[in-house]
Amino acid sequence: MKKKRSGKFKDLANRKGTKNLFFVLFFFFFIGGYLLFFTSRYWMQTSGGAKRLSPLNQEIDWNDRKVRLLRWEYSPDQKLMEVELAITNTAFDGMDKYQYSAWESRKGELNVKPVLEDSDWAVVQIRDVPERFGEISFRMEMPEDENAGMIRMYTNINDVEYTDRIDTKDKKGYQKQRFQTEITAYETEIEDLKKEIRKSEKQIGTITKEIEDMEAKKEYQTDEQKENTDKLISEALEKIDTLKETIAGTYADIEEQEERITNIKQQLEKLG
Repeated sequence: MKKKRSGKFKDLANRKGTKNLFFVLFFFFFIGGYLLFFTSRYWMQTSGGAKRLSPLNQEIDWNDRKVRLLRWEYSPDQKLMEVELAITNTAFDGMDKYQYSAWESRKGELNVKPVLEDSDWAVVQIRDVPERFGEISFRMEMPEDENAGMIRMYTNINDVEYTDRIDTKDKKGYQKQRFQTEITAYETEIEDLKKEIRKSEKQIGTITKEIEDMEAKKEYQTDEQKENTDKLISEALEKIDTLKETIAGTYADIEEQEERITNIKQQLEKLG
């Protein structure tokens, strides 16, 4: 009889142990899931959907204005970004006051501080940038014209220009930085133009070789074949002429960029 009661107590203890184990596992997975959800913003990758990027030095037409994004830098240690814009008011309406804001894809609105504002030029800082931000939208509006709408520019954690430190400058300091940025941009454009010239010259060399081969084959061709070959050679020569014109135009573009660099350097010297 005692053995029977002992067996019942043993079964009861086993059931209680199983039940306790269930609650322990439930508690573990519940708390684990809770922590996973609320801490994922700190450890999960945010770059997967962060793709939009506004190119530098490209004009954006907006409300009779042309806006160019000159620079967008990010200092992770300072949690700070600096955005530089060139603005051309083609309406000449005297409305040159602009309002700026910035939004991060998860945090929402960010702290924005204009540090330089002219009618045709602005430098704006975005402060307290999240460490693991995804995509940031920089917005520009006209408080004096509600119908102007909003212009948006974008950067993301993958493509933003990183820098060790961003120092807030006076107007003269920002002018020097802008001139240096423009010189670098023109120098980069010159290198790209030189690559185009080398590519065109290589293509001319290839076509010239093909013309020589076609001329050599004419010795063993019929009159009809020679006529077709001459037609092909004529088309190839026209292609060479077109490429030479393109090269001449590209050299002219290089001269223009070089002249601009010279002018900017003169302005830099005047700043001291």
